Order: sequence, then structure tokens, then C-alpha cells
Amino acid sequence: MSPQEDTAGRVVLELREVKRHFGGIRAVDGVTLTVREGAVVALIGPNGAGKSTLFALMMGELGLSGGQILLDGLDVRGLSPQKRSRLGIGRTFQTPRLFAGLSVTENLGIALLAHRGETARRRGVGRFSSDLSREQALERGLEEVGLLEQSDLPAASLSQGQRKRLELAMVLGLEPRVLLLDEPTAGMGVNERATIMELVMGAVKRRGLTMVFTEHDMETVFAHAQRMVVMDRGAIVADGTPERIRLDRHVQEIYLGTDTAREAQ
Repeated sequence: MSPQEDTAGRVVLELREVKRHFGGIRAVDGVTLTVREGAVVALIGPNGAGKSTLFALMMGELGLSGGQILLDGLDVRGLSPQKRSRLGIGRTFQTPRLFAGLSVTENLGIALLAHRGETARRRGVGRFSSDLSREQALERGLEEVGLLEQSDLPAASLSQGQRKRLELAMVLGLEPRVLLLDEPTAGMGVNERATIMELVMGAVKRRGLTMVFTEHDMETVFAHAQRMVVMDRGAIVADGTPERIRLDRHVQEIYLGTDTAREAQ
């Protein structure tokens, strides 16, 4: 456990000496990390630091070269992304993965049906008790991310910010307990960044979620993260509160830059 880590709450996500090597390249090299229930953790670092690879390992999109990943104490090594999703991990991507030719409602509907279908199979009940309950679930999901007015539009016609919101709705429809958000504000202007983060943080608070997110916009990171974990060359080089990270000289040198760190103060 990092000496800076908040000790309140139970551990929901734990990485133990996690490694991923591509030949001689150590993309992730012995990462140990614990994330407690309700935490909002920013995973930052320069391009090539290993952040997206670490996300792919946590979601099961890549296999481990070594180490363990535990969700609520359960070792999830070897489990597919779908199985990890059912266990409570939800993941978004730098570029939203949508069905471009389908409408906003249809995209969300697919996510809801996939999740409800698995629940129904396990519980022996119908996917939705009625068409009305399905419509209500879709409406609630779109309303939560501010896309109700765009419900009939094809996903391909949405702005980058709207696409991010739709992907968020689809992930929330899977009823996750842990959110992994990879660059949630990528490609957005200042106003869109503020909007998406307001939606994200609102959902986190309402649903009592735990969140780990990567982000290059430092204003966004310092505004929302309770804890910051800094990676460089596949390893964690700093871990602590935003205030502590802001003053860390090593972090300033490898990522933030001295001027950026001063501005953040």
C-alpha cells in the first residue's frame, strides 16, 4: 500500500506486481496498486508510460506477463472482458466504440439488452418485464447523460462530446461498480470537457461508484481527482493527493513541466 493512500473503505480493485511485456519492451513493469471503494483516482503520465496498457490489462483485453489483478478479492486472471464486466468493471475508450449506423437509442438498447440478457439467464427471468420498462430504462439512461433530445439521431452524427456521453450511458447501463475511463475529455473543447466531467462525477456520486481515469488535461485532473498515480516507463513513480503530486519535483520533470506545476498552484 502506498503511504499516501487513503485507508478509508474496503479495497475493491487490487493490482499485485502486474506486468505486460512485448518482446523486450516492458510496457507495464511490476505495478502494484490498491483502489478503495468510492475513490476517484487519476492515472497520469507521459505518452508511452503504460496507462492504456494497464487499463487493457485490468479489463482483460490483454493477458498478463506476470502478477495478479483482483476485484473484491477475486483473482480475475484469465477472465474475458465480458466476464469482468459482469463482475462490475466498466470501461470507456479514448475513441468511443459505438455502432455508428445505429441511433443513440439503439446503441444504448444493445448495451442494456446485453446486460439484462445475462442477468436474465442467471436469474431465470425475462430481460425486461415489459416494453414500458425497457422504454423507461432507455429514457433514464439518456437523460442521465443529457442525450434525450438526440435519441433518434444516428451515432455517426454526434459531436465528439456527445459520443463520449453516449459511451458513458452504455457503460453505466451495465451497472458497474468500478469505472475505468480512458481519456474521458479527449478531443473536446473547454466547455465540453466541463460538461462530460460534471456528468461523470454526478453519476459516480449518485451510484456510489469507484473510478480510475486517465487524462492529459491537468486542469481536469486537479479539479476532480482525490488521488493521483503517476506512471513513467511502465512503472508507478509517484502516488498521492493532488497537492502532494503538484509539488513533486520528479513528476514536474517527467510530465507536468515546472511551468505547468506552478500554474496549477
